[in-house]
Amino acid sequence: MNNIFTGRNLRAPMTIFALLFLQFVHAQQFNGKYYNNLDNMGVILDGYDPVAFFTDNKPVKGDPANHFSYQDATYYFVSPEHLKQFQDDPEKYKPQFGGWCAYAVSLGRVAPIDVNTFSIVDGRLVLQHNNRAVAGWNKDVAGNLQKADKYWPAVSGGGGKQIVKDVLHVDVATESVQVVINDMSGKSIKTFQLQAGMHTVSVGDLSRGIYQLVTYVKGKVAASKLVTKF
Repeated sequence: MNNIFTGRNLRAPMTIFALLFLQFVHAQQFNGKYYNNLDNMGVILDGYDPVAFFTDNKPVKGDPANHFSYQDATYYFVSPEHLKQFQDDPEKYKPQFGGWCAYAVSLGRVAPIDVNTFSIVDGRLVLQHNNRAVAGWNKDVAGNLQKADKYWPAVSGGGGKQIVKDVLHVDVATESVQVVINDMSGKSIKTFQLQAGMHTVSVGDLSRGIYQLVTYVKGKVAASKLVTKF
């Protein structure tokens, strides 16, 4: 079983991710609703027709007159025919990962989309945030899709918050820091001395429970976070 950290910022001027991954959660809901990428009218895909990505091989703006609601999202279609196709098989045509950037989900978070980045992978409509995300996705399409599938239940269940599994990612900006993991009695469990840069810290050997993650800069507390190990 993967070992995971989840956290709530207490004071975090530095970028430290220590958030939840729920391995056995299969729902894609947050606060009782599907976690979709919607506009302020509740419309998904920026109003583009999901069926057109398959039939026309390009983004086509839908007509609000042809609309249908599915899994807490409103879809627009260019024609009644496309609407009927979607109604007959919504799972075939709906965007994957709630219409969020698939590459971002493969990294354990969400990002908005540009419909022009779409691709059909194994019959599934996936979209990306921008060309940089497309490049990252295309480095390992099958592997990234597998990761996105694995992480999506936790990402959606956490409202899009960053997740990480058996490692903790620490981004140190400009100077060396000391990162300390304490138990709730204040006893130090792990200590890391890190220089500037992105670091991957193993936390897989810690028992389940609540810990405090503290970052020190020149002996002073720079960030503190409560984290829960699963």
